[in-house]
Amino acid sequence: MRILMVNHEFTITGASLAFLRLAVHLQGEGHELTIFPANPAPGPIQARFLALGLPITTTAPVADYDLLIANTICTGNFIIHAAGQIKSLWIIHESEVGLAVLARTPALGAAFRAATVIAFIMPFQHDLFRSYLHGLDSRKFHTIPNGIEIAATGIAHDLVPPKHKPWRILQVGTVEPRKRTEDVIHAVALSGLDAECIICGKIFVLGEEATAIAAHNPAAYRLLGETSEMETLAWIASADIIVHASASETQPLAVFEAAARARPLLLTDLPCYRDVFTHGREALMFPVGHVELLAHSINILANSRTMRKALGAAASRAVRTYTNAACYARYDLAVTEAMGS
Repeated sequence: MRILMVNHEFTITGASLAFLRLAVHLQGEGHELTIFPANPAPGPIQARFLALGLPITTTAPVADYDLLIANTICTGNFIIHAAGQIKSLWIIHESEVGLAVLARTPALGAAFRAATVIAFIMPFQHDLFRSYLHGLDSRKFHTIPNGIEIAATGIAHDLVPPKHKPWRILQVGTVEPRKRTEDVIHAVALSGLDAECIICGKIFVLGEEATAIAAHNPAAYRLLGETSEMETLAWIASADIIVHASASETQPLAVFEAAARARPLLLTDLPCYRDVFTHGREALMFPVGHVELLAHSINILANSRTMRKALGAAASRAVRTYTNAACYARYDLAVTEAMGS
């Protein structure tokens, strides 16, 4: 089958990595793929697609393909354009951010009706986007969590230096307001720990106060920018505490990958973690923006090896069912249903 895959961007994000992994699976199934970037700005994921031998184009007529697979709310215009020409599968990664995009661009709402099949990443999205789903056949909606499987042989441990402080605290994610990187930097400073605060993720925006804290003590605060998938996994494996202070998520890959590595988690209390991680059992949680509670939670984990070990083990058990086999079986079914509709 000829499939046109519309990728939202080439930046390293959970959504772009998940889309790349889906492309690897579909290519392995014998499909002929072409990549169409909604945002053609260069980025590390571009080279990964090219390394697979996949052509990248910005001029492909959709009628030349059998199926369109589009990634994120931002590609809704491609879904609308494809309606009546080819079948389509629309993957929606966003949560509240997606609602904000739809509020700013109401015309994108037509994509919910235009798409042949829609795949959400986590169950709570069905409720979040309920107003856009009203009156549509429920059979067109699928829930397909990403598979979280880590091949130990591919982790780039050689790129990660040993700790030079007693504690290594890590957040993975783009540095922009939604991810609330400033909260992590402020909380580590407030904790009083002699710790390394490591941030992996492309830097877009960082507040002045947090920037000043990091600049004043570069040995303790390291903003690494974009790191490769294998280097990021090595940083995760080396960390004592994983923090994710984001204000909005669906299924953050780095958090689930950290759980698979049995790392202790400090997470904002978001709907995406419902029925996966529970406060005090698989993670410690705090309200979005509550820097003081985050700082206290960092100290609690730093001072209790027993709790770190117990939370990490419980988190690992919680994500065991998130396998590649389950993920791609669901995508294969969604593709089959799209083509049969």
